[in-house]
Amino acid sequence: MALLHRLHSAVEESWPRWVWASLNGAPLDAVGGDGALCGSHWSSLLRLLPLCRSISRVAVGDDARTSFWMDSWLPVGPLMSAMAELYSHCTSPSATVQQVIRAGLDSLLVRRLSSSASKQRGTLLDLLRGVHLDSTPDRRSLPLCGKKDGGIRTSDVYGLCTMGGVQDEHYALVWRNWAPSGVRFFAWLLVRGRIQCRANLLHKGIIDLAASGCPLCNGAEETPAHIMFGCPFARRFWCSIGAACDEAWPVEAAATCALPASAPRATSSTLRLLCFWHLWKHRNGVVFQGLPPSLSLLRKSCRDDATLWRARLPAELRGDVDQWLTYFLPERP
Repeated sequence: MALLHRLHSAVEESWPRWVWASLNGAPLDAVGGDGALCGSHWSSLLRLLPLCRSISRVAVGDDARTSFWMDSWLPVGPLMSAMAELYSHCTSPSATVQQVIRAGLDSLLVRRLSSSASKQRGTLLDLLRGVHLDSTPDRRSLPLCGKKDGGIRTSDVYGLCTMGGVQDEHYALVWRNWAPSGVRFFAWLLVRGRIQCRANLLHKGIIDLAASGCPLCNGAEETPAHIMFGCPFARRFWCSIGAACDEAWPVEAAATCALPASAPRATSSTLRLLCFWHLWKHRNGVVFQGLPPSLSLLRKSCRDDATLWRARLPAELRGDVDQWLTYFLPERP
């Protein structure tokens, strides 16, 4: 989402400038699969484009990067919603405002319009008479989730997506906790299976199948779920703190996986993140630093960070950390 916002709001930076130059005047969502802008990463960005348009507002400039039908650039809001009958008669849903202003509205419409669509056409023509293009780039703002520096506040976007509807099952794990922001972002990647494990590197063609095994157990393919639940080392860790673990759990179970029976409920999401975060960091230590898998080292890392995270909790909940620490005490020889 931040990349899409940057693409529209920082058009003079090198990457946005390259993207718009590659489009050569074509609409952003009309890119074919055989040009410079293709691949899974670009497809993922385009899937977020409707959400980006729904939370942003555009002030008229040259309108070369603004969707005529789908962006909110007129007082009535997105035309595809405000004038749905007229939109159903359009022949080019992805046209930009600049293309329509230059070619004329009728260039986008079928010849025969229904009576209601004709009325909406007349209303829209009245609105377009007050639109004047200039040479400056469009100015896109985020009235509901923007930062003072022009950036995007991801937590507010998440809140907008879940407000008034079905709350994502991972919401509490990712956002309702007192972990550092970097750990929260890791949790967001984890529950979507997007951490840079070997299965994802294999999918991207960076490594081959022979190199996709788990570095801790030298067994199954290293998926996010395997790192957290399936690996024998991970299962020993969960067992050592008094929590049940099923090797068949998918990564979606991260928000509800078992904790010790005595774990404080109010801080359970933060405790889960502490465990996931250090399982991941320990795995990275094995891969990048050549450390041997060590349950005692992993437990010590959890214990050390639990002590540091105590100050992040509200004063009335800091006593919960004392209970956490009992799970990570050094094992007796």
